Amino acid sequence: MTEVQSLKAELFNDTSQYADIMTKPRHVSHHHLSMPQADRAAQFAPFAALTGYHELIAARTENYAHKHYPTRVAKQQVMAQLRQLDTMTVLPRVAVNYFNAEVGYYQTDTCQLAKLDWDKGRVYFTDDEVVSIAMANVRSVTVAKTK
Repeated sequence: MTEVQSLKAELFNDTSQYADIMTKPRHVSHHHLSMPQADRAAQFAPFAALTGYHELIAARTENYAHKHYPTRVAKQQVMAQLRQLDTMTVLPRVAVNYFNAEVGYYQTDTCQLAKLDWDKGRVYFTDDEVVSIAMANVRSVTVAKTK
């Protein structure tokens, strides 16, 4: 153990000075209400540490304004379509209609299905590069018609 490590251990691991209060219960004031946890956390938040954070959230919110959240039945239909594709021995080219969070709109692309990752909830495609889409953003997927 180096001298610095020894000094750190001595300074931060020695609780002998607090032996007299270690077993005492935590003080609860009878004069003041306890502070809610959210307020307690807020008092320690740094001031303006995340400059631009609220603008980023507002911009992202605008992107999601056009998203239509599917019903349970619609989700089940998409999952059934994906499971059916996953059983194929050779993964086909597919036409996938999905919500593109970067632009804030739905779009349809035709691309080669690479893999379905059920644990991560993502569908991977390859054409020029590997692209993945969250399964939750897929509105429909069908085998693309060959020319």
